[in-house]
Amino acid sequence: EQLNKHKKQLQQLKQKMGYKQISNKQFLINLNNLIKKEELKKKIRKEDKAARGIFGKSWKSYKSNPDELQKSLNQFDTFKTSMTDGYFSEDTINFVKEANFEYYDQLMAKLVKQSDKLERAFNKINAKVNRSDSKEFKKIKISDYDSQKEQIKSLTSNFDTINDYRLFDGYSKDFTNEYTSDIINKIHQDKIESEYITDVFAYNYANEALKKIFVNDSLNKFNHNIHNKKIDDFRKFDKKTIELNRKRIRNMVIKQIPDIHSSLERQSSLGLLNKEISKKSRHLPIRKTLAETQDVITDIKPCFMMSPMSIAQYLDSKYYESFFDYVIFDEASQVKIEDAMGALLRGKNYVIMGDTKQLPPTTFFDSSLEIDEDDEIYSAVGLESILEHAKVTFNTKMLKWHYRSRHDSLIAVSNNEFYNNELYVFPSSQKVSDDLGLKLEYNKDTVYEKGTARNIKEAEQIIDYLFSLLDKYGLEKTIGIATFSKKQRNTVEDILDERIGDNSDYEAYFDDTNKFFIKNIENIQGDERDIILISTGYGFDEKGHISMNFGPLNKDGGERRLNVLITRAKEQCVVFSNFKSTDLKVDKTNKGLQAFKTFLYYADKGKFPAGVQMATSKESDFEDEIYDVLVAEGYTVERKVGTASYRIDLAVVKPDNPDEYVLAIECDGPSYHSSNSTRDRDRLHQEILENLGWNFYRVWSTDWYHNSEDAKRRLLDEVKRVSK
Repeated sequence: EQLNKHKKQLQQLKQKMGYKQISNKQFLINLNNLIKKEELKKKIRKEDKAARGIFGKSWKSYKSNPDELQKSLNQFDTFKTSMTDGYFSEDTINFVKEANFEYYDQLMAKLVKQSDKLERAFNKINAKVNRSDSKEFKKIKISDYDSQKEQIKSLTSNFDTINDYRLFDGYSKDFTNEYTSDIINKIHQDKIESEYITDVFAYNYANEALKKIFVNDSLNKFNHNIHNKKIDDFRKFDKKTIELNRKRIRNMVIKQIPDIHSSLERQSSLGLLNKEISKKSRHLPIRKTLAETQDVITDIKPCFMMSPMSIAQYLDSKYYESFFDYVIFDEASQVKIEDAMGALLRGKNYVIMGDTKQLPPTTFFDSSLEIDEDDEIYSAVGLESILEHAKVTFNTKMLKWHYRSRHDSLIAVSNNEFYNNELYVFPSSQKVSDDLGLKLEYNKDTVYEKGTARNIKEAEQIIDYLFSLLDKYGLEKTIGIATFSKKQRNTVEDILDERIGDNSDYEAYFDDTNKFFIKNIENIQGDERDIILISTGYGFDEKGHISMNFGPLNKDGGERRLNVLITRAKEQCVVFSNFKSTDLKVDKTNKGLQAFKTFLYYADKGKFPAGVQMATSKESDFEDEIYDVLVAEGYTVERKVGTASYRIDLAVVKPDNPDEYVLAIECDGPSYHSSNSTRDRDRLHQEILENLGWNFYRVWSTDWYHNSEDAKRRLLDEVKRVSK
């Protein structure tokens, strides 16, 4: 029966196969497959009940979809892993058995709704904050939410700076490039402490900028030896040019001088001049001679040096009106407008030089009367000068370089009080010296005699000090004695006359007005001496009282006279007084006394009183690096040495003398590049400092950048050399 059954099935197969003939071997294979198929069907039917419990509706006996069953099996594997890992437990299984999934479907719907709301809020925050690292909401994993929550919390707690962050993020997008991308990424990743971000960015910027800058051949091929050689050559050629120009101008003038020994017509200008030269008497008036020989005289002397009154007296305007190419006024603050007019009419162009902070014109010397400085009719303001009138009418230029003082303390007060610290003052190489600077000789035993307006003991002290200077320096130094009043001046002169009898060796010195003078505050302008001794005269009287009356200083414009008085010294200025600055109770509206109080304090303490505003200079990072190198080697270094517009970048203090500097170090920073000319920058600065006793060394930033170690070694070698 079984064989007949198989025979019948084979016949059916033949029909389905189109009566295709197959081999016995293939027949057996097909037969085995059919047997296996039947066996599998039996097994499947046997497990129907169990499978339906596992796969549910997906189970359709041997007609089930294998892909769906495999998907279910994969879920079972995931569940099994979660059970093994402890993510699910028996409680989870029990929950699923009893769960009301309709209720949880409702919760899920709410969750989806909240998710949509959260997505809108998320996108709104991203739009406001403009974060370049934000993700799409749908791509955020569940594990990202804690991070997002922390970021939102951080933004909320730093609400005041959120706009800054928004701007930063926007700028990051706009300015991300090959130079900035690395630092921007590190900032976003919070790998740079916030307080260092600016410094790190500045460093990166500077480093990249330097790389670009040094593409330039002149910088990339910079060599300190070649560059210094060029500067040395320039200095030599510049000096030689000035020397040659002097000779050239002299030669031009000599060529213009006519030959007075050639045959002359008596009526010619040269003939008339020759005739006047040969006369022994009965000369023509100078005014007439200068008029009739104008062409010859101006060939011989193309430059006239005359006072305004002499111009009016000797140069006839009929011949000399608008004649001179240039009229130059010096000390124009003392020239009255009416006195200047004659000179102005005789020129085409004008250079009017002077100082409105110094003495103006006054009527003080116009009278033959002996007017006392304390008299009410005395005026310290004076009249308007041609300088003041020109200053409000024409273009002005301030001459800032100060050459006179060999120690900056001599000009410090004047510069601060009157010139807004704009003077270019070169500091001395000696901080403290017996031979240089401003000093106070305080003597409480001297007495101001109110009745005679004299201080005899102070005058005697000054003369004693004068002779001690002569003993110390011999006749080498020029000396001037300045007083606040005429009566004190006369007192000093009387005591000196008495002492000269005992010191006749110095009589010729005192008679030489180029070596020595005694003057009061009114007539000292224009003078300068190596050493100036100032006799205050005023001060505490015999009753121990001090009046705030200091003669000219109390009047309007008294500060101008003080400015003249305290700026006459080249090397030393010594102030004699029986009081100190703390004894002066000064009304701040009195500019003269206020400035004098500051001057007296500086002379006593060597510094300005608290509250006085001083100009400052900012150090550069380049200077900081040089400073650190020197300090690391054990040297004492001071920054920005000086008291005014010009300051030495770095100054090395002498190892065995803290009051003296051994080396001025200048960098090619802002002060170097702000110089108006190559002559100022590369010759005059160094020459003036060396003349003041400095050793000078220049550090080039390009050299320091390219050859840092070698540049450091050369610097340290120089410091070591000058420190010996």
